[in-house]
Amino acid sequence: MSKKKLAIVSTYDDLCGIAGYTRALEQQLAGNDLPDGWLAAAVDHHAEHLVSFDRDFKKLLPRTRFTLLKA
Repeated sequence: MSKKKLAIVSTYDDLCGIAGYTRALEQQLAGNDLPDGWLAAAVDHHAEHLVSFDRDFKKLLPRTRFTLLKA
């Protein structure tokens, strides 16, 4: 059975800051962590909050920006 994942993010059209922030993350991330890095960068850049079943975001976002759901 595959791991449940859910990501909810509210964002704007401005991607320039996100791209710059994520380029720094790409050096530290690999494989399946790269899409998580892009999403975490969008959440952080726009001061939003992410809610997900994916606990990998715990290493990318502070508690104030991330809530882990339990199945």
